Amino acid sequence: MSIIVLTPPGSEGNEEIRAAVERATPAYTVETYNSVEEMIQRLLRTIDTYWIVVLLPASRKDLEELLPYEDILHRVRIVLILPDQSPQTVSLAHRLRPRVLLHDGDSLENLIAVMSRFKKVSA
Repeated sequence: MSIIVLTPPGSEGNEEIRAAVERATPAYTVETYNSVEEMIQRLLRTIDTYWIVVLLPASRKDLEELLPYEDILHRVRIVLILPDQSPQTVSLAHRLRPRVLLHDGDSLENLIAVMSRFKKVSA
């Protein structure tokens, strides 16, 4: 299993998120990207049958930038951490068909629990 983490450039929590994912899934490869285009190019090179993609859009605008790639993203398991809980943002998020929706205010323990669960399912 491979894991991709897409974080907004310059965000304070980027390293914490990556560390949480690595802590929950130490046996798996974790790649971090700050650009949607770079992440999509990586997915297009090889789509592992068990990719997990953790998406952290910083704003609704960042979330909208992912929508043109929804066909590609539907092939992977998505954990989406939303920047807010507005109905418009949640509606956009569901277009990506995430396996799990978290919110920016959720604790890292929630992310670790989700990633640990994916690890158990893939074993």
